[in-house]
Amino acid sequence: GNGDGATDGGSYGDGNSAGSTNSSALFRQRHRRASDESGIDFDDWHHYCLTYDGSELVFYFDGSYAMSTQVSLDTKTEFSASLGMSISSDSYLSGALDEVYFYSDAIDMGAVYVLYSSVTTAPTVTSAPSSHFFQGSLLAYYTFNRGFVTDSLGEHAGVAYSNGNETEMLSTTVGRNGDDALEFNADLGDHVTLPWDLTDGVITGKKARSVSMWARIDDWEYSTLFQYGDDWDLGLFGLQTAGEGNVTITLGNNYNIVVQIGGYDSGGDGAEYGDENEGGRGDYGSEEDDKGSYDNGNGDGATDGGSYGDGNS
Repeated sequence: GNGDGATDGGSYGDGNSAGSTNSSALFRQRHRRASDESGIDFDDWHHYCLTYDGSELVFYFDGSYAMSTQVSLDTKTEFSASLGMSISSDSYLSGALDEVYFYSDAIDMGAVYVLYSSVTTAPTVTSAPSSHFFQGSLLAYYTFNRGFVTDSLGEHAGVAYSNGNETEMLSTTVGRNGDDALEFNADLGDHVTLPWDLTDGVITGKKARSVSMWARIDDWEYSTLFQYGDDWDLGLFGLQTAGEGNVTITLGNNYNIVVQIGGYDSGGDGAEYGDENEGGRGDYGSEEDDKGSYDNGNGDGATDGGSYGDGNS
């Protein structure tokens, strides 16, 4: 968390999974305990990261492993990435986003922890990294300084929209680290579209990728953090919400996965996703039919099935 791209367990600066297995286990155990001992304020800022290495999909919440599953994605190229809006031009985000990273590989748990711990709150505020973490596979990095949606690498600037019109910038709010974050007003249809060449042929199909961001979600009913691809079986890639504490990994058509963060079940519509997908779990490399929510109630997002509980495939 000192901004040099390294962790207590060694360097993760290349952004791959060659880091120490023992270190990854240490991160996982440490944060499971922290999650179990304290409640989660779902109105606050939280860190979300979704990675895929060509066979394994892994979701992290606040620097901690939440769930993983084996899946053969075929992410389409029809729709470029959007922030704060689905590919169907709905499910707008009511809240804010900050520190959005796109990578062309599956960063490991140590790298995710660095991205999470590099942004802290008062009284020990740590600014966002001045240099780019895991730069070798970094495709784009959006800080949203002054409300602009430019890429810090200068290659993949986005376009902001509000009230149906293209705009130079969106309103800002105070991010977790005290810097500017991008405010999204769902009633105005605020969203950002990112260029085709960020995703097309680069992090589509079965290719490895990671998307990391900070988000403050004000309305948990079907808000979109990011999404791209097309709504075919396993042709979509993104994160949405499905009731407070429930994050939906959108993979297209009937292949969505709901993760109950910290074992929290809002009792809302999120359960419907799990029921809808129960018959298709075999497609994710599991022989069990009952993996809709991926939760064992212990606060770490793992399942009773065992195959997801240790963070490994």
